[in-house]
Amino acid sequence: MGNAESKYEPYICLLKQLLKKGKHKTSEKKVEELLKVFETHCSWFPDLGTLDLDQWEEVGRDLHKLHSNGISLPGSIWETWELVHLVLEPLQTDSEEETEIEIEDQMGEREDREDEDKESEIVPTVIQK
Repeated sequence: MGNAESKYEPYICLLKQLLKKGKHKTSEKKVEELLKVFETHCSWFPDLGTLDLDQWEEVGRDLHKLHSNGISLPGSIWETWELVHLVLEPLQTDSEEETEIEIEDQMGEREDREDEDKESEIVPTVIQK
């Protein structure tokens, strides 16, 4: 990984900190080994890494496909992948769900305000004799 080592160094440090914070241990060597596999077999993986759980899961699916197709992969990558997956899960938000809830809340508040505004509106009426 010669050049790649320096390329991934910040990402490795970040993953190591997340693993430590999540009370999971693995060596820097194992994280680096996993990233070498990404570099070799998952060329679409961002050069600077990612904390996006969907992308991490896609990598896992790709690695399982490779393994199923007879590609030899280091045995330690599975445990390392799983540990990183565990620490990435709590970082994710259900942004679509949260956005929908926020919109519904805002719409509900807006409708409530509109109802209040209608009730408080003074509508002039003309009384004819």
